[in-house]
Amino acid sequence: MKGIALQDFLYKKLGRTWDDTIVDGATLQDIDESAVTSFLKASIKSGRIYHNADKDDLLTLLQNLDLITPENKLRSAAVLLFGKRPQRYFIHSYFKIGKFGMSDADLKFQDTVEGSVFEMVDKVIQLLKDRYLISHISYEGIQRIEKLESPEAALREAILNAVVHKDYTDTTIQLSVYDDKLMLWNAGKLPVDIPLERLTKKHPSRPRN
Repeated sequence: MKGIALQDFLYKKLGRTWDDTIVDGATLQDIDESAVTSFLKASIKSGRIYHNADKDDLLTLLQNLDLITPENKLRSAAVLLFGKRPQRYFIHSYFKIGKFGMSDADLKFQDTVEGSVFEMVDKVIQLLKDRYLISHISYEGIQRIEKLESPEAALREAILNAVVHKDYTDTTIQLSVYDDKLMLWNAGKLPVDIPLERLTKKHPSRPRN
């Protein structure tokens, strides 16, 4: 046993996950408070955060969300979610998008997207709209309506899942755009006790992050 498998084994023995681990050298100065504010607004609106969370200062909020240790050391999840530049600490925490022709060898152009987890999702969606996907245009009266060839809600869900469930100790997330399909790949792996063949049957939900 070695590499990622050994790491997962050790974390399981310790009752921990990778996103609980401490980021050496990271401080509150690495946290983007505007990203935290945006998160709070969305969470309060959806009722998915504790009462009066918006009254807490940054340190208290991170403590209550278990994103910082009792010794005020930032956890990996805090840096990925709210870091000003997570790529400083996690070199594989970015997104690559490529536009392809008829084959994988026919790369037309590509982009790299960096930022926090929340930023990357929004940036990727915007890039897809601007450069990669065709929008069908219609009008309702004088109002112009643009509708993507792929449903935006489905795209956002797929991209969010790829970002959230990625193994950030491994390589980047890759999105390949073809004329007739999109292919999304990340380095997330199934839990050891859920082999691939079990996915077609009833199985427990065990997110890696």
